[in-house]
Amino acid sequence: MTGIRSCPVRPEYTLILVLLIFSVLLNLRLYVKVNSKLGVSAREDQRDPKIRHMSGENSDFSLSGALDVKHKVNSHKHQELRHPSSFHATEVDKHKTNNQKYMYNTQGIKLNQARDMLGSVDPKVESLKNNKDIIQNTIQTAVSGRDAEEGGGDHALRVSNYESALSSKLKKSNSTAMNLAEYQKPIQPRNINNVNPGTEKLDQPKLKWDRILSMTSYGDHSFNATASDSTSMNRPVPDTRPQSCKTIKYDTAHLPKTSVIIPFHNEAWSTLLRTVHSILDRTVDEMLVEVIMVDDASTHAYLKDPLTDYVSRFKKVHLLRLQERHGLMRARLQGAQAAHGEILFFLDSHSEVNSGWLEPVVARIQEKRNAVIIPTMDIIRHNTFAYNGASGLFHGSFTWKLDFKWKEVPKFIRDGLKTERDPIVTPVMVGCAFGIDKQYFFALGAYDTAMEIWGGENIEHSFRIWMCGGSLETLPCSHVAHVFKPKLPYKFPGNPFNVIQRNSIRVAEVWMDQYKHIFYATQDKLAAVDMAAIEARIKLRTDLQCKTFDWFLKTIAPDIPVPPFNTNVFGQLRHYWTQDNCLTVDENNGVVRLIKCGEQHISEQAFLIDQTGQFMHRKSCFSINENYSLQLDPLCQMSSHHYWQYDDYLIRHVPTNFCVTLDETTSIIALAQCDYKLKAQKWAFSYELNWVKNKDVKTVTEQALSPPNDALYFGQLKNVGSRKCVNAFETKEYSMIHCHRQPKFQQILHYDINGKLVYQNLCLSNSVKHKLVVLEKCSSKHGNWDYNNQTQQLRNKNTGLCLRHYRNYSILTFDLCNDSDPFQRWVFSRYVHSKQEL
Repeated sequence: MTGIRSCPVRPEYTLILVLLIFSVLLNLRLYVKVNSKLGVSAREDQRDPKIRHMSGENSDFSLSGALDVKHKVNSHKHQELRHPSSFHATEVDKHKTNNQKYMYNTQGIKLNQARDMLGSVDPKVESLKNNKDIIQNTIQTAVSGRDAEEGGGDHALRVSNYESALSSKLKKSNSTAMNLAEYQKPIQPRNINNVNPGTEKLDQPKLKWDRILSMTSYGDHSFNATASDSTSMNRPVPDTRPQSCKTIKYDTAHLPKTSVIIPFHNEAWSTLLRTVHSILDRTVDEMLVEVIMVDDASTHAYLKDPLTDYVSRFKKVHLLRLQERHGLMRARLQGAQAAHGEILFFLDSHSEVNSGWLEPVVARIQEKRNAVIIPTMDIIRHNTFAYNGASGLFHGSFTWKLDFKWKEVPKFIRDGLKTERDPIVTPVMVGCAFGIDKQYFFALGAYDTAMEIWGGENIEHSFRIWMCGGSLETLPCSHVAHVFKPKLPYKFPGNPFNVIQRNSIRVAEVWMDQYKHIFYATQDKLAAVDMAAIEARIKLRTDLQCKTFDWFLKTIAPDIPVPPFNTNVFGQLRHYWTQDNCLTVDENNGVVRLIKCGEQHISEQAFLIDQTGQFMHRKSCFSINENYSLQLDPLCQMSSHHYWQYDDYLIRHVPTNFCVTLDETTSIIALAQCDYKLKAQKWAFSYELNWVKNKDVKTVTEQALSPPNDALYFGQLKNVGSRKCVNAFETKEYSMIHCHRQPKFQQILHYDINGKLVYQNLCLSNSVKHKLVVLEKCSSKHGNWDYNNQTQQLRNKNTGLCLRHYRNYSILTFDLCNDSDPFQRWVFSRYVHSKQEL
């Protein structure tokens, strides 16, 4: 029997049809809305502090249907669909409300881009993307709605502008969290053999969208900005406080008022504004003086005028613009100096506060002025932006590399807690969120402004607070969520490692006393620092009459294991290949076994091999018994029987050439003939220490700041016209900086007898086009400069042109030599030798 065969409609074509229908309906509703609101005051649009057009929650002008479809089919350009960088502010009447501006953009470009991205779902739909008539009609429809609102205008020009914007946005997506190649990978359909017919639909666009939301490629922000953009600005979050915290009543009228300070640099639009909205939505109004957003010289266009327009609607939100990049510490300090609240709360720009977050913080500071309060940190997943409450009882600590580390609250602190609401003593703050009394903040020395960009400031601040009479506490009744990024997204001047290390050296030199040598021993190489700038912070410590670092370790952080000064390797002994398993010793019977590293008590982590070759756990030494198994002797003897070496992750007993081995079938710790290829014999200590190589940072700095023997001139290279100095970096980058702001360790450019301009092992040279100066690894070809001490000009022998600073830019160029041009004149800060002397 022959039946009629039905052809299922592809979901992609269905979605396109839905988009077209919504385009007509939405524009019709926009036209009706515009005509109905012509006489309404702009203030009426601002009565609701929630940004309805961004969250998709506008009940009057609903885009939910179109956005739901769009969210399922959008791709790596989704962030651009949400960003106001696509707005044409010059075409919009400045007196119109912000809501109307965003409606235009949503109505026109967003819908069109959603259509365009739909074409990449399947190659068979690709032809639809190129259908100029359909695209043109959609643009014409969107522009018509805009013309109706603006009273006409050059319709053709508007169409052209939309087409240009569309073309531009399709080509550029540099601030997205999505990797296009990842998106284009084919999706493996789910196995539906065991699914009853009709109970499950394979929605391919939705599957692709779900995959985008859990991407492992994080783009410019080191998190999935696509997932952030798809999340409402005003999303509800679970109240993660302990139940007993929710019943506490605060007399908010008599609590100190707070200024929240949010520094940011090139932050994602939705993430930044969700941080602000969470504060406005979940903070008692009478307790909040202001939210100060400190723009640390962001370069993204959407963080310029669009951000200014957006936040202007909120009376308590202020935008402070810094013209030059200052870094986290100085940006926070600028915000603190501008603040009017009695309490300062510093918050990262990728956070969300929870219900009742501020009251317990302020109440505790009112009770104890020198207490610095840290909320319990919930987690916003960087790949999905899911909100997860904190699990377990953890507080902040540090490693001897001066990195921050989460640690389970030790038993001696837990035993002192009477209720689940009690403040938890915390040795080191996490840094992304904390509250402090404003007067106390400045009396304690605010921030170390000689620290650069990011890194180490929370360690320094924590040591200073504790050692100078304050305290750090984590409050279980205050919860704030934070996006903990898998890598650093910040742009550093030069090598990021050197920037962070210099910050850490400042911490060690000022606060750690003799224990600073442990930090130095963990470093492969030390960078030169500005020792003179360190002296000012040492004087601050003296003036504040602060305690010693030894007091801090024994009183505040007694659970931190301290390596002896004759130790080669030290700390947790982690199996290199299984990672989560660590060596431990049963204190009852001395048996050596494996344990989950996170379950180790701090006293079990003190394994070491000292400079005499003794392999020790605490004060006992390991040896090999007659059965060739590992045993722990309570008495250590200086003999070859106790002689061990640690090399290439092998723990080798030198007399027998046997190595500590994990039996992977029984998980028993055994000894076997050493084999460098055997994974079961690979172990990693927490620290490998070199006490000789990096003994004195002062010596390292003095050597770095000494002119080489072949130098004629040395130090700062100052341009007479701009009064700025050449600031070179080991990453082959350079900039022009105000000379008084150039750190001492950067003042090491020299002109040598061979005519080279040298920074470390890099030379300034002409580019292939002979117009720009570049930094390259030095070779014989770079002896091409002639410095005339009379005219103060640097002439390039290859081009016959003179070095010139391109005014107002960090660019060095070449130009025809002109004695009267001050931007071609250069002065070195130090004269060293003449050619005759050398």
